[in-house]
Amino acid sequence: MASRVIMPKLTDSMEEGVVVKWRKSEGDHVESGDVLAEIETDKAVMDLEAFASGTLRKILVPEGTTVPSGALIGVIAEPAEEIQALLKETPSPAKKAAAEKIETVTSKAPVSGSEAEAAASPRVRTLAREHGIDLTKVKGSGPGGRIIERDLGSYLPPKAKKSSESTVQEVPLSQMRKAVARITTQSKAPIPHFYVTIEVDMAEGLGIVEKSKSSRVPVSINHLIIAASARALKEHPGINASFGGDTIRLFSGIDIGIAVAIEDGLIVPVLRNCGAKTLVQIAEEERLLVTRTRNRELKPEEYTGATFLISNLGMYDIDNFIAVILPPAAAALAIGSVRDVPVARDGRVEIGRRMKMTLASDHRVIDGVAAAKFLQTLKAGMEHPRRL
Repeated sequence: MASRVIMPKLTDSMEEGVVVKWRKSEGDHVESGDVLAEIETDKAVMDLEAFASGTLRKILVPEGTTVPSGALIGVIAEPAEEIQALLKETPSPAKKAAAEKIETVTSKAPVSGSEAEAAASPRVRTLAREHGIDLTKVKGSGPGGRIIERDLGSYLPPKAKKSSESTVQEVPLSQMRKAVARITTQSKAPIPHFYVTIEVDMAEGLGIVEKSKSSRVPVSINHLIIAASARALKEHPGINASFGGDTIRLFSGIDIGIAVAIEDGLIVPVLRNCGAKTLVQIAEEERLLVTRTRNRELKPEEYTGATFLISNLGMYDIDNFIAVILPPAAAALAIGSVRDVPVARDGRVEIGRRMKMTLASDHRVIDGVAAAKFLQTLKAGMEHPRRL
């Protein structure tokens, strides 16, 4: 019996995907579980497996094409089986993918032309064809050795400068940037955000971070924030919650999403069950999770379902900012940088190390007093980190 190969919907936010590369060709025999193609979602490049055995009779979508989730992209059937009825579902030609595919070339053999093409973005491939550039000679500086546009700088002719004219460059949205635009719009518009900011004395916390540098598992400020947030959420379960229409859902597990910036967008991997983990366990798991995020190695279940969100821009010298809440969470914590500021203590002015934290809350779930009490508990945990 003929089997439909469709563009999967791998996450709640995925509305379309890109057929990056077909691993099987028309006429190839396939077994259930064989990898048919590489699919780029809004978060990662993933393998598409066959759900039936037979012959890949028809490929309906060329490589590099974007199609909606659920669209028919191929047909598996017996060699003589009638498939014309299925072929009527062929998706109309879609726009070429704007997203850059992240792919690590693990072979140590010389990179072939096809491998170099696969490890480059559609924009890079277009420029290479226009200017006769051999991509096998270009060293990629993107994640996993990916060739990105700036790597072609020395191979492209200099652009003529016209002092009297300004130009506008239109950069197509990647799958990830489309998802960021869609999700944040859906979040910010319907969720009534409000914001509460508190300042934290980081003297003891910085001392622990410094001392831990020589230990087996170094601890960062981010690790202290995650651990202290988990403790505070245990004391204030109304923050570890979600709006459910006619109900408020209180989560028993504390699953903290950590905003991680990558080249063309943002991914929020989730550190599960933080309330039951020690500071060292959090440090170990967070480092591994962030590394896998930047290498695009996450599975969909590893970046969905956060019950609380943390976004830290302190390393970029940002004093204070506000974060957007991403459902199902009802709160998001924004972290600024640690600064030397004048502090009044016992009638004299000293230099203190201070950091601002701003909690964005969903007013349908959380009131101002509840947010303030949560931040007070979080502040106490950060200022006395040995308790963590």
